[in-house]
Amino acid sequence: MRPVGRQDGDSGGAVGRHDADVGAPVGGHDSVRLAGVLEAAEALGLTPDGVRARIRRGTLSARKGNDGQWRVELSAAVLARHDDRQSEHDIALVGRQDDLARRLAGLEEAIGRWRREAEAAHEARLAQLRAEGEARATRAEAELTVTRVMLEREIVRGDRLEGALREATRSWLDKIIGMMRRR
Repeated sequence: MRPVGRQDGDSGGAVGRHDADVGAPVGGHDSVRLAGVLEAAEALGLTPDGVRARIRRGTLSARKGNDGQWRVELSAAVLARHDDRQSEHDIALVGRQDDLARRLAGLEEAIGRWRREAEAAHEARLAQLRAEGEARATRAEAELTVTRVMLEREIVRGDRLEGALREATRSWLDKIIGMMRRR
């Protein structure tokens, strides 16, 4: 008899269980087995408290084991029904897993589609920004060229005005001497 840890009994704490105590034939009858409160609750479709309440009322046949925990007498038919329900439950779980796997695949596909759409929108926006940047750069270069041409014109004009100013500020004597030299 190997001890196995299990949640069982009235206190709800971990208690030692011996494999020979649970599932053993009762009174030499193979059709009746002893089960712990939790196992009986699962087999009967009740809560552990519901099993304990039925034991107190006497509507469920049970006895205390050597460890002081309740052992419920379950017929082979009840255990077989529990096994059938467990099998149906397992089949339902597999079906649900398949359904969840399909839904997950659908969600992953949608995420992939959204990601592609977002990347395409991002690329389109980048292309638009590049085009706008290139257009601004072209306009700036044109404005710079116009500004350079205007600056060169103003420099020439300034030089001409400086010459005229020098000429205007020369004394009359310098003007006469300059005219004489030119002759």
